[in-house]
Amino acid sequence: MSVTTFDCASELEKIAAGYPSFKCVLRIRCDDASAKINLGLKYGADLSDAPMLLGMARDLGLQVRGSI
Repeated sequence: MSVTTFDCASELEKIAAGYPSFKCVLRIRCDDASAKINLGLKYGADLSDAPMLLGMARDLGLQVRGSI
């Protein structure tokens, strides 16, 4: 089973076009003010974008995995 992450609409489009059988995991942005390198500036979706991204994944026929 192949798994990949996504955090934006363009990544979902690429996955659907090239790797539609991959399982997907939505990467949520997590900020940490005490981190030496703030990866939240580059990686992860805003929590408010999650419903739209999950709906888009569904509409593209992708399987999203994971749990809270």
